[in-house]
Amino acid sequence: MKPHFTALEAAYQLHYYLYLKTNYLRPIFQPDTTQALVTEVLSEVCAREKYSLLEGPVINPNHLKLLLSLQPTHCLSDVIKKLKGNISHRLGPMLTGKLWARGYFARTSGKIDLVRARDYIDQQVRHHGYKGEWTKALKFHEPHFSSPFFHFDHCFSQLNYHLVLSTYARSEIFDEAIASSLFNYIIAIGIPVWVLFAIRLRRQ
Repeated sequence: MKPHFTALEAAYQLHYYLYLKTNYLRPIFQPDTTQALVTEVLSEVCAREKYSLLEGPVINPNHLKLLLSLQPTHCLSDVIKKLKGNISHRLGPMLTGKLWARGYFARTSGKIDLVRARDYIDQQVRHHGYKGEWTKALKFHEPHFSSPFFHFDHCFSQLNYHLVLSTYARSEIFDEAIASSLFNYIIAIGIPVWVLFAIRLRRQ
């Protein structure tokens, strides 16, 4: 399936690497019995829920790895529940005891990593001719922030998003006054996340 989608005048490319392990790392997924069934169930769920299975699944006796491409309307925690739940339901008659360990590992995957995105934003001050004291804030915001998602028991999520919002018809409306006020407003109302932010000023 295509890893890049457009819908409602929006383009998105949201790839996630997922790692799920069995309860107490029991070697449940055996090549001659369960691995083919797990692959079949994953394909069915992805087709029904409109998930794109980019690579995998890589199935080992005690864990499962896969690379998914999702839509913005998909909630990752719900995706995990559906994958785990459907596999558990199909393998249930073949198992004794609980199939899955609690939690999951999830990380965004793509061509642009966080370091490159941060470098790109840091270059915008010079590239677009920003001026004034307010431009000092156009850097990696809250570098010591720790996401609350990391605090869930047995879960690890590292989900970074690079967003680009353009004005209508690419109108050049941002000058020094509007840009600085907009930036301060976004920081004031924003949720506590790491923010990479830049405003393209209009040509004078």
